[in-house]
Amino acid sequence: LQSGIGRVNYSAYDKYLLEINFRYDGSSKYLSGYQFGFFPSGAIGWRFSEEKFLETVIDKLKVSNGKLRFSYGTLGNNSGVGRYEQQETLAANNYLINGKIVKGFVNQKMVNRNLTWEESRVTNIGIDMGFFRNKLSFEIDYYDRLTSGMIRPSELSNLLTGAYTAPRRNIGDLRNRGIEGNFTWRDRKADFFYTINFNASYNRNVLEEWNQRLNRGWVFLNMPYQFLYTYEDIGIAQTWDDIYNATPQGASPGDILRKDLNGDGRIDGNDQKAYPNIQRNRPTTNFAMNATMAWRGFDIALLFQG
Repeated sequence: LQSGIGRVNYSAYDKYLLEINFRYDGSSKYLSGYQFGFFPSGAIGWRFSEEKFLETVIDKLKVSNGKLRFSYGTLGNNSGVGRYEQQETLAANNYLINGKIVKGFVNQKMVNRNLTWEESRVTNIGIDMGFFRNKLSFEIDYYDRLTSGMIRPSELSNLLTGAYTAPRRNIGDLRNRGIEGNFTWRDRKADFFYTINFNASYNRNVLEEWNQRLNRGWVFLNMPYQFLYTYEDIGIAQTWDDIYNATPQGASPGDILRKDLNGDGRIDGNDQKAYPNIQRNRPTTNFAMNATMAWRGFDIALLFQG
């Protein structure tokens, strides 16, 4: 891996902030012509709490700090590519020549000579605020991240048989959008210090491009990646009458009864449905609250999360 990295920072009047970054990365995992990628990023900030024309409003609202932020950046990823994936490797094989079996070599795979970096593009908008001499402070961020050119098996993998390996291509796009918030109150009363913090985040992803044909399941276009795809429950059977009145499904009292969504009189895979707001492998929402208190050498810390 060869990389060139640079950063430029500029600040004017302690109010206007600019940062520009760049990376130029080259990886020996790819073939010539596709080894290098240029990944720039930039951020601007405006400390509006320092502006003279906002002094009246800032004083009335007891604002001690105020900052708007905007950033856009790109980043490359080559971690999913094998060290010799782009090399034409050979495998041992037996041949029949003149009625005799002899050992030789055979091409093991095909190579996609255009394979290159996966790339992520992230847009972030944020605000930082402080009130009452920064006793109350919060940061809120909204982000939109598009990962494009995700490396996936090509269409040839449907056509090849045996040990021959099909090449992979840059064909997957996955978008993540979310919002994060962090809120803090800190104060002191004589010898008593305390801080209370609450933070929460919400994320939702959408699969925009993928490879090959997609069947029913947990991966589908314009849906969250790994969304929940399962049966709809109608409750727990309390009596045998509940079971007799439901679609036959081999249940006993105490079992969960499933709903016959397509009305064909039986429960099978055709009765499963998509839950686009639920992801199988992680929650969409996280939150936490922590507090610390101290008095004359004694302290206590509390943490709640979900």
